Amino acid sequence: METAMASASQAPRGRKTRPLCSNFTAASVSALGCSLPASKSPAFTRRGRVFVARASVSVEEKTRTKTAVIRIGTRGSPLALAQAYETRDKLIESHPELAEEGAIQIVIIKTTASLAELPAGSTVGTASLRRKSQLLNRYPSLKVLENFRGNVQTRLRKLNEGVVQATLLALAGLKRLNMTENVTSVLSIDDMLPAVAQGAIGIACRSDDEKMASYLASLNHEDTRLAVSCERAFLEKLEGSCRTPIAGYARRDADGNCIFKALVASPDGTQVLETSREGPYAYDDMIKMGVDAGEELLARAGPGFFNR
Repeated sequence: METAMASASQAPRGRKTRPLCSNFTAASVSALGCSLPASKSPAFTRRGRVFVARASVSVEEKTRTKTAVIRIGTRGSPLALAQAYETRDKLIESHPELAEEGAIQIVIIKTTASLAELPAGSTVGTASLRRKSQLLNRYPSLKVLENFRGNVQTRLRKLNEGVVQATLLALAGLKRLNMTENVTSVLSIDDMLPAVAQGAIGIACRSDDEKMASYLASLNHEDTRLAVSCERAFLEKLEGSCRTPIAGYARRDADGNCIFKALVASPDGTQVLETSREGPYAYDDMIKMGVDAGEELLARAGPGFFNR
C-alpha cells in the first residue's frame, strides 16, 4: 500500500495507505505528505481566531504604472484557493491601491516534493516504530520525533505549528475522514511497507449469533480477508507487538497470484531485513506463505535483533 506525505493517490484494495503530510507554509509544499521548509506566512486575525496564509506570493514592478503586480501561487484544492483569496482580500484591505483590476493575480501552481528533498536535520513526526525504522534506514540524515501522538487533527495542528517539518499518516484514514487535501505526496509500497492489516476494517460479533454473522457476511471483501490472513500468519510467527518494527503486505497481482512482501527492522533503522513470497491466491497457500516468510526472517534476525 502507499503512504502519503500531504496529495493522495488511489491505494490498492482501499486498505493500507499512509500519507506524509506536509507543513504548508508560504511558498512550500512537499510530496506524501511532506513539505519543504519555507518562510513563515503572515498571520491574520479574524473573529478572534488566527489564520495562517498558505500561499506563495511574488511581486513584480509594472513597467508602465506605479502599482505592483502581485501573483499569489497556490494549490488548486478548495481549501488552498479559499486561503489564497483571503490573502488577496487582506492585501487589498491594507493597501487600497491593489484593488485596481489586475494588480493581484491568483495562479494555481503544481507543488511537489519528496522525503529525499527535505534538508538534512529536518524532523519528521511519527509514533510508529515501523515507520521510524524504515524512514531512518532510507534517509539517515533526517530526525524523527517519536512521541508525535494524537488524532489526525491534533497531528496536523502540530505540523502547522512547526513542531515538525513533515509527518506520515495513513492515507486510508485520511480518505475516510475526507481530509486528503492535507496530503502533499503518497509513499509507495517500496518506500514504506505498511503494517500488517493496515487499512482493513475488522468487525466482530458473538460466536453464537448466526443472524448477525449472516448480516456481516454480506460486508466481507474476500480478497482483503485472504490478504489480511496471510499478513497475520506472518506476524504470529514473529510474535510481534507494537514495540517491534514489522511490516507485511499481501496483494493480488495482474495474473491472479498472491504477492507477499515483508520486513523486520531494528528500531534505530540501521538494519532492515526483507523477504517476499509468490503463490496461489488461496487461503491455505497464503497462510503457508506468511508462516514461511516469518520463519525465514526469524532465522536471519537472530536473538536480540529488536533490542538494537
